[in-house]
Amino acid sequence: MLSRLQPNEIAKIRTIFCDHIVFKSISEACLSCCERPKVYPLCQEQVFVEVCFLLDELKQNQKDVQWRNLFRNIRQDYHLQNTAVPDTELDCIALTIVSTLASILAVSYPVMYHELAELLFLQTVKVKSVVPQDALDNLMNGIEKYGTTIAHWLKDYMDSDDFISDKITSYIAPPQTVKGTYIRFTKTATIEQQAEFTSLLNRIITEKKSKGKAADIRYHLNKYKSDDIIEISGTEKDIYDELVALWGYNQQYNTFMAAEPKLIRKRD
Repeated sequence: MLSRLQPNEIAKIRTIFCDHIVFKSISEACLSCCERPKVYPLCQEQVFVEVCFLLDELKQNQKDVQWRNLFRNIRQDYHLQNTAVPDTELDCIALTIVSTLASILAVSYPVMYHELAELLFLQTVKVKSVVPQDALDNLMNGIEKYGTTIAHWLKDYMDSDDFISDKITSYIAPPQTVKGTYIRFTKTATIEQQAEFTSLLNRIITEKKSKGKAADIRYHLNKYKSDDIIEISGTEKDIYDELVALWGYNQQYNTFMAAEPKLIRKRD
């Protein structure tokens, strides 16, 4: 799962994506389902972000075995983040996210997406009782209401080189460190430059995960620092210690190995 959105991040998502067709449809469709969990409240913005990252995973790998166990994986991820969440709420959260993604795929054009939608819906059959039927009907009908527009958007999006998760990451996960050591944007860094830098870091660790390549992050840090896009505080050792904690370090090749990135869902 993705890290739970903080109040300021929820506000950012709501403001930035208010006119996005996927956000608009989810905001209307998922309200009833999102109101169910009480111990671990679920908001429409969290569902939107989860679905967008899943769409980007689908964009990169449409045949991965992860789709067969998506409900179980999401449920387990939320359980690990907060073990106090009751089983019924875990079922409700996973049901809401999986059903939303399935409903979006069900209104799309390619037949292979319809098949995947059916596979996802089947994973939720045994737990449907945790959500009132009218809430599920509202979810699916709410997505279907924008079906044609969503289908056009999804087709163009899947054919493009864009990744909506990169844009989201640039707003909800700026690069930062701890204990007084930080990597932060300068006051003159534009939104585009911030998004470019954050996307670059996310891409580095994602490519390491998929291609097994190590990345020497020092070059990129020095480049963006010299271009007055980022500021770095702390000694070189402090910066390296923090990056090691985040990504891991390969002593043999003197490069950062990029362990599981924070915003990429861990799968079996």
